[in-house]
Amino acid sequence: TAKIEAAHEALLADFSMYREFEQSSELQEYLELELLINSAAFKQKKVELQHLSLKGSREEALLKELKKLDKNSLLRKYDAILKSEELKRFEKISVSENLKHYKELKAAVEIHSYAAIRKKGKESAEYALYVEFQQVKKSAEIQFFKHFRMSSALRNYELMEDSPELKRREELRNITASAEFNARVAYLEDNQKWDNTEEAAK
Repeated sequence: TAKIEAAHEALLADFSMYREFEQSSELQEYLELELLINSAAFKQKKVELQHLSLKGSREEALLKELKKLDKNSLLRKYDAILKSEELKRFEKISVSENLKHYKELKAAVEIHSYAAIRKKGKESAEYALYVEFQQVKKSAEIQFFKHFRMSSALRNYELMEDSPELKRREELRNITASAEFNARVAYLEDNQKWDNTEEAAK
């Protein structure tokens, strides 16, 4: 009977422990988690997060669009001219006194025909202006200005300067350079994103 009593005591102790566990917060938490894990919403979220990736995302589309614009030949030519010494020189000459003087001489000389200037003689003020105009016209600065102004490089630069393509590229560069965008891309590329969620931690 001592054996039976010991076994009975052990059973009572186990039963008491079971009743305590049945009322415990740990069991309640476990049951709540089991309900959550088996819920359709939880399973759906897990599947969605596991299938969420950069491929097919809005972020991928923006990156592809930017890459395409970066390869655009007209924009590449625009970039090359924008950084060039030629454009700096052209812009400097555009506001120079030398160009202003050239334009004034040109206007003064073109009033008369060359034949009329020759008739007035080499001692006339008109002939002196004509000679000065020819010298200024042949200067390296004016020759460069006239040649560059007619170049396809400058035409392309002016065409692209206010183009929708350039504006869109700048907009995309700002978007893709932002910390928020890069954090989203990193999140989409993370294969362990589900493991980092609150739900997975539970």
